[in-house]
Amino acid sequence: MKTETKKQKFVTMRIEGQSFEAISKSLSINKSHLVEWNKETETRTAINEGLAIQLNDTVRTLEMGKQARLKAMLKTYKKVIEEIEKRDLSDVSTEKLIQLSVLLNQKINDQNISVEIGDNEEFIKFETGAYFNLNTLE
Repeated sequence: MKTETKKQKFVTMRIEGQSFEAISKSLSINKSHLVEWNKETETRTAINEGLAIQLNDTVRTLEMGKQARLKAMLKTYKKVIEEIEKRDLSDVSTEKLIQLSVLLNQKINDQNISVEIGDNEEFIKFETGAYFNLNTLE
């Protein structure tokens, strides 16, 4: 394997979090040589950029998951509120529905997501810029 190819493989393996020891064995290169590569500005920049991309992808994945969880909770919350509005409050099951609505409201607030409800309360805007219509939640 050519030196430049090995160096590219080294960068990839460092981005993956592999140790110098593991990379040394895999590429059959002395560990001290890898340490020297790691000190080179170009190599450090490539590793740091790779790590930044990896972190950005992880954050984006988590945000998408957070948005999906919030949407599911809002969907359930809407159903609970609609059911409460149909019932008279003397019914025991209604008390449980109210408790559930409070719990869901707390869980929605615990998501630490900026959710805007504008003049038209049928639409919600997430901090990601995504909108969804509460009337279309099933």
